[in-house]
Amino acid sequence: DKLLERCKAAGYKTIVWTVDVPEVGRRPRELKHRFKMPFRLGPSQFVDFACHPHWSLSTLMHGGPTLANFGGIHGEFDRTASRAAADWALLQKLRAKWGGNLVVKGVLCPADAVRMKEIGVDAIQVSSHGGRQLEVAP
Repeated sequence: DKLLERCKAAGYKTIVWTVDVPEVGRRPRELKHRFKMPFRLGPSQFVDFACHPHWSLSTLMHGGPTLANFGGIHGEFDRTASRAAADWALLQKLRAKWGGNLVVKGVLCPADAVRMKEIGVDAIQVSSHGGRQLEVAP
């Protein structure tokens, strides 16, 4: 709800709801570099700070990196949380709350596309983006 309100306040006319990746993908590069959200200091970060003094000093003076759309007044973000809660009831709720254009990305089944049209979705994007992270897709 908070993110939708922020979209409205910013003047967005269209939002895209992505449903093709129900689980967070394994990201080897992030694992290799021990990337975590929220950001936490560790030994490798001090090496990065030393290699990038301008950025480091600016960050110290103005605060650490944050996610602009999540945290604080915009709600919390858990990158590891399942996204499998995308269902028809949630789509109907989203359609009722969002008066602008609603695009659903990740549609693979023609019957789902027809049902989305009946619910009031303005457009779909056929995508199997999740195919790179899942064994199979319908």
